[in-house]
Parts: sequence; structure tokens; C-alpha cells
Amino acid sequence: MPSQPLDFRAADAMKNEDDHVLRVMKALGYTAALMALLIGAKSWLSDHLPHAWTLFVFSALMASNCLVFDRFNKERPFRALFLILVSLLFLYLIASGGESNTGALWFYVFPPFVFYITGPKGGLILMGIMLALIMLIFRFPELPFVWTTYSMDYQIRFFATISFSTTFAY
Repeated sequence: MPSQPLDFRAADAMKNEDDHVLRVMKALGYTAALMALLIGAKSWLSDHLPHAWTLFVFSALMASNCLVFDRFNKERPFRALFLILVSLLFLYLIASGGESNTGALWFYVFPPFVFYITGPKGGLILMGIMLALIMLIFRFPELPFVWTTYSMDYQIRFFATISFSTTFAY
């Protein structure tokens, strides 16, 4: 005979899963901050200063978000800022091309990441928003914040492959 009613065990399981997701997010946040700092340093040494500064700012913001969460344990602001920062970083990488026009490749980690953190409904909403914004970047390279162009062949292949990645992540 179980010592707890079924609904309490289900609530405990959900709480444990949520705690696990937060630990993963925190580890990803600190790792992303470190990687952005290192890639930013490489960009600095390669004299790609705007790219380097963007990565340094992202690194500082992401590390600060994680440190504030460690201190105050406020889950909702941590999750929201985490998703905003990562989304903005990926949009920047696509709009700027990153280094050697490889910025869009980083977006392939976004579908499994966003579905893991937000669940199916939130993941679909955020993926829809991001894909719409990426389509704007691809179709309107004359926008002031877009620094690179992508061929039509690349755009078609990108959306086809990211659709598969999104479907599997869902």
C-alpha cells in the first residue's frame, strides 16, 4: 500500500522534474556564458570587434541571470530572461551571420532546447515566433540590423531541415 495518495506522488514527480529542468537550464546558462566569452575573445583577437562585444554582453547577461537565480531562487524571471536572451542571441547570429556566416547553424540546437524547457505548447509558440522572425531576416536583408544575406537555396534547405528538427523535438 502506498504511503502517499496518488495525487501527492504525481505532484512530487512534477516538482522533481521541474527542479531537474531548472538545474539543466542553470548549467546551460553558465556554459553558454563561458562559451560566448571564449568565442568573443577569439573574435576580439580576429579583429571582429562588434561580434566580440555582442558575445561579451550576452555572456555577462546570461551569467548575471544565473547568479541572480542562485541568490534569489525566482524561477519565473529566470526562465523568462533565459529564453529571451537565448532567442535574441540566435536571432543576432542569424542576422549577422556570426563568424564566417555560420551563425544560422547554431539555431539547430534551439528546437530541442525550447521544447525541453517550455513543453510542447510553449515550444510551438516560441518556434513559430522565431521562424517568422528568421523568415523576415532571410527575405529582407536590407533591414538595418541584418548584416548578411542567404541564398534562396540556403533558405529553402534551412527551413526544411529546421522543420524536421522541430517535428522531432516536439
